[in-house]
Amino acid sequence: MNIHWFALKNLRRNKFWTGITVGISAVAIASIFTSFIIVAGIGYSLEVGVERLGADLIVYPSGKGQDLMEAIQAGSPALFYMSNRTVDKVREIKGVAKASPELFLKTLTMACCSLAVPYQLIGFDPESDFFIMPWLKRHRLEGLAEDEIIIGADVPFPRGEDLKIFGRSFKVKGVLERTGMGTDKTIYIPLETARIIAHKREFRADEISSILVKVDAGYDIHEVAARIRKAVPGAGVMTLSQLLRSVKVIFDRMKIMISLVFLVIVALSSASIMGIFYAMGKERGAEIGILRSLGAKKKDILSLILLESIVSTFSGGVFGVLLSAFLVYNFNALLSRSLPFPFVLTSGGVFRIGVLCLLISGLLGLLSAFYPAWESSRRDPFDAIRYGA
Repeated sequence: MNIHWFALKNLRRNKFWTGITVGISAVAIASIFTSFIIVAGIGYSLEVGVERLGADLIVYPSGKGQDLMEAIQAGSPALFYMSNRTVDKVREIKGVAKASPELFLKTLTMACCSLAVPYQLIGFDPESDFFIMPWLKRHRLEGLAEDEIIIGADVPFPRGEDLKIFGRSFKVKGVLERTGMGTDKTIYIPLETARIIAHKREFRADEISSILVKVDAGYDIHEVAARIRKAVPGAGVMTLSQLLRSVKVIFDRMKIMISLVFLVIVALSSASIMGIFYAMGKERGAEIGILRSLGAKKKDILSLILLESIVSTFSGGVFGVLLSAFLVYNFNALLSRSLPFPFVLTSGGVFRIGVLCLLISGLLGLLSAFYPAWESSRRDPFDAIRYGA
């Protein structure tokens, strides 16, 4: 007897119960898939954002920590300044391997600029930079000329196009990969050029906004931060963990919440599918008895029902994953803007989570129907035919 053929015939014959099982599985897997995608997208964004920044510490004017966090996390234009002499003081501190200054400006939305809304403009020092210049080298791009800029993924200009800033045209040399953080809405330009093109000088020529600091290997980051605070009065120092603390708190809470949601969805779906196959087993008593009388063994009946359940839930899983993936891809931009934290969708992440959800759907069918299948396989053939149960 071909159990596989018989199982498929039963699924087509019992369209109502099969449809309910597929529907339950599709809703459950779609919910699980979407939840996993959000967690994976936030985690990837945090990982890439930290790697992109490349700094262990950020030095900034005291009292401007919140502005700095909003600039880095959300790309909100920030304008604050401190003396350029601070860079030399920081470089002399024990444990500091590299220190690179940055100057914050804001693009305008008048005739002088090609952008409809203000964007953060950051001037960086090519000589000491350990963020933009290594990125250029990894992508086999030559150094940045005076009339070239690097932009984040959300700045609406493609590579090679000219972008007008403060009345001067710049060619987009490269577009940074999406991180879901403030770098996506930032324009990077050589520091000296940034000073020259500023239309309204809200800073003096010897001022900068922040300093990215790389700590020497073997030195404690917090100890170096304390030394900087002591050596540079009036300067604030922020570690990456402090910078991303609020996002990580939300992320950790969301992981706990999604874990609970996952358990509830699996429990409810499993109970529903178990009930369906238990009821179907009762209705199919005569059928099971006939199969047993024709030579089917207990393991054949067990395999038959389990196969029906796995095929049903796996089919629902495929439908749920495809529908969720379609919606997530098409509404990715809306999802990124709506979530109160950085989020980046990756094709690799979607594929891996999709495969995982399909495995979960098959496992859901196996575990949910095991007890009803085991009960049905143990029935006496004569009683099953005579009483139908």
